[in-house]
Amino acid sequence: MIVTVRTLRLAVAGAMAALVAAAPAAPARAAADLAVQDDAVFLANKYGNRTEAFARARQMNVRWLRINIIWGDWIAQKRSFAQWDRAVDAARAQGLRVHFTIAGTPNYTPQDLRLSWKNPNAALMRSFSREIATHFKGRVTRYSIWNEPNLVIWLKRNSQTPTYYRNLYKAAYGAIKGVDPAAEVLIGECASGRGALEFLNKVAKPGANLRADGLAHHPFQFNVIPGAPDKKYLGISNLPQLQAAVRTWARTKGIRTKSGGALPIHYTEFGYLRRGLYPFSDAKRVAWTRAAYKVVRKQPAVKTFLWYQLYTPPIAKPLWDSSIIRLDNQPYSVFNTIVKSARGWPQHKLAPKVPVPGGGSGGDPGASPGGSGGSSGGLTPP
Repeated sequence: MIVTVRTLRLAVAGAMAALVAAAPAAPARAAADLAVQDDAVFLANKYGNRTEAFARARQMNVRWLRINIIWGDWIAQKRSFAQWDRAVDAARAQGLRVHFTIAGTPNYTPQDLRLSWKNPNAALMRSFSREIATHFKGRVTRYSIWNEPNLVIWLKRNSQTPTYYRNLYKAAYGAIKGVDPAAEVLIGECASGRGALEFLNKVAKPGANLRADGLAHHPFQFNVIPGAPDKKYLGISNLPQLQAAVRTWARTKGIRTKSGGALPIHYTEFGYLRRGLYPFSDAKRVAWTRAAYKVVRKQPAVKTFLWYQLYTPPIAKPLWDSSIIRLDNQPYSVFNTIVKSARGWPQHKLAPKVPVPGGGSGGDPGASPGGSGGSSGGLTPP
């Protein structure tokens, strides 16, 4: 038999084809981990039912529960973590991972102001964060620092606001990592309006040399459907802008990961309102929510996608109501859209379930109400 170059090429091609056919199929590309937050229900038990809320979260296929731990709430609880312990233990019993956002008192609650929107005390933030990380080490695996620092309700606004936030972040990051090096610490948590990118660029000025495990962002977008160009908000359509920004920050040593790379991006609040500042019709909420899930599923750069608020707050005229379940536990149409969109979502598996200490269920029995319910409870924008 005469072996020619063409014969060899055909043989090699055939062998490669056989190997490809025999190899197992590649796993589906991972999408963002799904998450939820409703502090009024999961944390404070102000209304709704926590046991039913976890059942609804399972239907939404979530993997993370975000909870705010706010200075004024903690002081109101006489420096006790009991309320947060119950929420964390209940979440872990469901196989959910817990993400804490640590923040000072916002300007809409009449609580302790020593660490607050008007007093960004970095030293107090350091000690507060250290105490939290020490208490929850091994149970809370992700933290983010402050909430919506580009809004005046969370941080006073003047030319020094980016510096305030940078100092708060540095203090908290060092305190948490000093106690629990394995915990993730995210920077940002900015609202999508109010010059979010300009604010972050000032925080991450060249040479700031901040370290973070990711960028937390609230990609609310109320003027155009997800996927359409948006020039008003740093919203869900503007991932390329965020990606360009994190690459720039890494290159200029503004904010980098521990290894020196660009920050992963986490969408840590999202939703569409049925009442409040930007009310949508039911049909529009369904259509835009469906579009949002389709957009995020195609964005492998996004590591978390969180729906903010489950239950309708029992308030006549709330400023913010992105709820998807009525107080009688009956869902709005948008909830069913989320369940359908999240079905088969390629994400991390649930964490191992950890029984509630003392054999409790982690539901409502034995839990006592109290605190502000974290961020807003429907009273103010998150």
